[in-house]
Amino acid sequence: MEARRYALFMIPCIFAYSLLQCHIRFLQAQNNVLTMMIGAGIVTSLHIFFCWILVLKLGIGSKGAALAISATYWTWLIILACYVNFSSSCNKTWIGLSMEAFRDVLNFLKLAIPSAAMICLEIWAFELVVLLSGLLPNPNLETSVLAISYLYDSLSTRVSNELGAENPNATRFAVHVALFIVITDVTSHWKWYTVFRGWDPGVYGTWYECYKQGINFDGFHYAHFDTKEEAIAGFDRYNHAATIEREVHDQLTLEEGLAELGDPPTTATTANVD
Repeated sequence: MEARRYALFMIPCIFAYSLLQCHIRFLQAQNNVLTMMIGAGIVTSLHIFFCWILVLKLGIGSKGAALAISATYWTWLIILACYVNFSSSCNKTWIGLSMEAFRDVLNFLKLAIPSAAMICLEIWAFELVVLLSGLLPNPNLETSVLAISYLYDSLSTRVSNELGAENPNATRFAVHVALFIVITDVTSHWKWYTVFRGWDPGVYGTWYECYKQGINFDGFHYAHFDTKEEAIAGFDRYNHAATIEREVHDQLTLEEGLAELGDPPTTATTANVD
């Protein structure tokens, strides 16, 4: 039900995205990349603000997230549309709306419809794989691997374009950037899990092993750390604090028991036995 509401509130984003792609391709054909980069930086900052307002301040949850994405796309579209219409760099390439855009539209549709179907199938396949990764033992790790596969898709396009343009230095740079992103992504997603309260408390290297310790366990408590040493240190601190807490509790219980018995008599009573 939550996913349905999120999808419904994402509908305005579809129209903005379709128009935005037209502007992006128009500027890319003129090698006008700097404008798109600046616009992307602006809308990224605004997207953080939109999420803060809609999700945190107004508290409308996933619907707010969907509306924030739509607002971001529409804002980016407005920025690029204003640039194309009012910038001097587009005076010779953009002459306004014209019926020339519909000339030879049938041949265009012969390419556009299969291309749109291919993109839809690709996106659906990616989304299906993401959903299926939730059934695997370690979803956190599997989704990280999927991010690497998405990067490979974009990298292959970039490398093929640069090789076709006979730019070996740009190809090498793209590969180095991709390797850096992959290494950063893998190291940032690797976590160690410490189970404080569970069936078998201890340190585990996967989320699945940690998760098993909390199945049907009341009061399951765990934490994740970036390194194994931090996880072990956290487990030791918890055990030390738990030991001190038990000692204090035992001392208080003993004092309460002594208080219930009352003070011992101060004078002794003797009896004469003849």
